[in-house]
Amino acid sequence: MELRDARPGAAIELPQGLYALDALTHCRATALDWRVFELAAEETEPVPLEGPDTIRPAVPILALIGDQLYEVALTEVEALPDDAELTVEHMIYRLRHHGEARGERSGRNGHTDFWLGPYRHYEREGHVLIFMDVHGEIQCLTGKAMDPRLVRVY
Repeated sequence: MELRDARPGAAIELPQGLYALDALTHCRATALDWRVFELAAEETEPVPLEGPDTIRPAVPILALIGDQLYEVALTEVEALPDDAELTVEHMIYRLRHHGEARGERSGRNGHTDFWLGPYRHYEREGHVLIFMDVHGEIQCLTGKAMDPRLVRVY
């Protein structure tokens, strides 16, 4: 199965381990289409960690933006940026698309949420930034490109 066809509840295998697709957000705009795959660790039997590895690694979040796969992080910010260029951690991102996007988020619990809000899409070589208003809260998706051959969907 292709990642773009995955639905909540599907199993997703990454080099870090096996995860369940907990929630899927699909956003559509005139110039851009993106999906965010929120994963949850498969909890078959909890294994206590001992020694220096007592902190479990963060569960990855994947995004398919156009045809490019990214490992991303989602944060909340105060406002949508207005600039044509942004500097984040000494890297310059350039505005690629902006406008209004329709969003749909569905989870394993069967609940689906819809919204319409402004977005701004920035890029630099191998990296992406997307800001979107989701019910009055501004989410920032930041990510680094990854090889899609590292992902298997069941």
